[in-house]
Amino acid sequence: SSPPARLCFGGIRKRFGAWQTTLTLAHNRSNNGFIYVRGNRMPDGTYTPDGDAYIRDNFPPEGRPAGYTGRLNIGSSRGKSHYTAIYLQAEKPWDERSKWGTTLALTVSDAKSNQARSFGEAEMFNAGSQDAYGWQPTNGLERWRFVGTGIVGLPFDFRLSTTVTLASGPRFGYVTFGAPSPCGGCLRFNEAGVLKPKKFIGYKNVDLRLAKIFRMPWGHELTADIQAYNIFDSVNRSYSIWGAGNAGGGTVAPREENGTVGNARSFQAGLKYSF
Repeated sequence: SSPPARLCFGGIRKRFGAWQTTLTLAHNRSNNGFIYVRGNRMPDGTYTPDGDAYIRDNFPPEGRPAGYTGRLNIGSSRGKSHYTAIYLQAEKPWDERSKWGTTLALTVSDAKSNQARSFGEAEMFNAGSQDAYGWQPTNGLERWRFVGTGIVGLPFDFRLSTTVTLASGPRFGYVTFGAPSPCGGCLRFNEAGVLKPKKFIGYKNVDLRLAKIFRMPWGHELTADIQAYNIFDSVNRSYSIWGAGNAGGGTVAPREENGTVGNARSFQAGLKYSF
């Protein structure tokens, strides 16, 4: 099989006064991804009357090889994927004259594959062919993410800094036990990233740090600081096919779940001695 291919158009850099900016475009493309898929077929060659995009574990005897009573898997290497991303970054370094600095980084990406199962899994139990669901967004990946940091000098040698993280949240799959079924026990289980969080900003976190520097007569420094993590106490949800993507006995998934990622608002104080 042919190896993955990668193209990276890096390096547009431009300085605007004190600001350094970078624009990078990356593209990855791979072919011949391998996985085992369901190999059972009915006498007419079909997997189900409505195609290959179902879980089907209850084949009648005529849908199984002679003398075989279980499910049949066959190898397939028709997996394809591609990933395109734009990385934007701007930085204004801290300096003693202006007494402030910042970094801004934005990633916007588009990832798709023709396999409705996570790459790296050994078995695609949810379809009779590897590309049964067609090209779809990849699960577990975010559409965009922004990370910004800033620091500003205050009177009496205080420094206030912050880190702000905003993101779309990861895409996730869809499962339903209530959709019309072409055969007894056939289920829709699409593990590609066909769903996304309800809100445009699916993840947000802001940390703050206030520090005071004490300069010793003998040239050493003592830094006292207090830090606040997730200062706005944002609730960041986790997203999975069995939670946010689970339509249950209906056909509409909730697109949110009780599970969370990250920490609740918390505080920390510390001392650092530099010599």
